[in-house]
Amino acid sequence: MTLIAVFRALSVAVVLALGALVFYAAGPNDRGSWVGALPFALWVIGPALAPCLIARPKSARWFSTTMFSYFVVSSLFAGFAYRDAFFQSKSSTAALVMVFIPLYQWLALAILLLLCFGIRRVSRVT
Repeated sequence: MTLIAVFRALSVAVVLALGALVFYAAGPNDRGSWVGALPFALWVIGPALAPCLIARPKSARWFSTTMFSYFVVSSLFAGFAYRDAFFQSKSSTAALVMVFIPLYQWLALAILLLLCFGIRRVSRVT
């Protein structure tokens, strides 16, 4: 099984788990809030899906490995934060983690992509 195939399978699993978490946070009995949660779900799910979409099968091996590594670290970080916020914390503001964790993930992905494009550009020059 190739890295991209494993990457896609894990991405689907994480996306499904995050989608379930968003709907759990929206209130499983209030179906009206599910419709309002759909755009928010894209914000939460996006950082887990974007690296898989960016790393195409024809990408350089080092780039796919970098995106996969980001995905694993980022998903683990988010998973622990969400577990702590929703299942261990009794705070009324725990749901704010769904705003800030994706923000940190998007920023980390943007910085990593800038570094990767810089490395690619330098490697072409030399």
